[in-house]
Amino acid sequence: MARYVTQVGGTENWRAATDAIATAVAPAGLDLIHPFRVAWYDDAVEARERLPSVRGGDGLAVLVGNTRALWPRFLEHVRDDPSARDASDPLDRWLEDVFSRTLRSFGPAHEVVFSHEAAPRRIPMQRLAVHAGFAPLSTGHLLAHPVFGPWLALRAVVIVDLPGPQGIAPAVRAPCEGCEAPCRAAFDHACEVADVRTDPTLLRDRWRPWLAIRDACPVGHAYRYSDAQIRFHYRSEWPEA
Repeated sequence: MARYVTQVGGTENWRAATDAIATAVAPAGLDLIHPFRVAWYDDAVEARERLPSVRGGDGLAVLVGNTRALWPRFLEHVRDDPSARDASDPLDRWLEDVFSRTLRSFGPAHEVVFSHEAAPRRIPMQRLAVHAGFAPLSTGHLLAHPVFGPWLALRAVVIVDLPGPQGIAPAVRAPCEGCEAPCRAAFDHACEVADVRTDPTLLRDRWRPWLAIRDACPVGHAYRYSDAQIRFHYRSEWPEA
């Protein structure tokens, strides 16, 4: 399976560890892998938002996410185990199982923090992605990856007891430069007609204006999620068998 692994400078030890993680999780459609130095993120946030201490600021952390490649793998899981449909947060539970199984034989000491975890372990993943040099935020308040645009999801950070990349975080090309920012207008419209920021449970019935923010971005159209995947994420609606 094709993978998007960010290339940054450093030693072979952390490169080998990053590649091992990428290879382990790739069959689940987790195809976005970004290694970074813990301090790139930790030094930019308050103490309560820092990553769990496995090694310290010089340690390796690996951000793991996905494009639309995850969706068919998740559906395969559900077809193999129909009872998964009855679980609360079935995608989150499956991802926890994926990491548990695939990293069981991963050598270095490590800890996994998932994007869906609650406080006090909750990590602001968008902010982490920015400080780690993965992707900038757009004016529509979504990550705007230079290749995939907003059509991605961040799932976990693996903190590893190895020295991470040296130097400063890599500069990431901001695809928003020179853009007329149609996503900002879409965001303002969503806030006006379907504000769900104080009660996310309302998204199930007010999702279309929020989807329009992603669709407004001119970057990454080729990687847009399928309609079935979109409706699952926004409405928790399963596709027909």
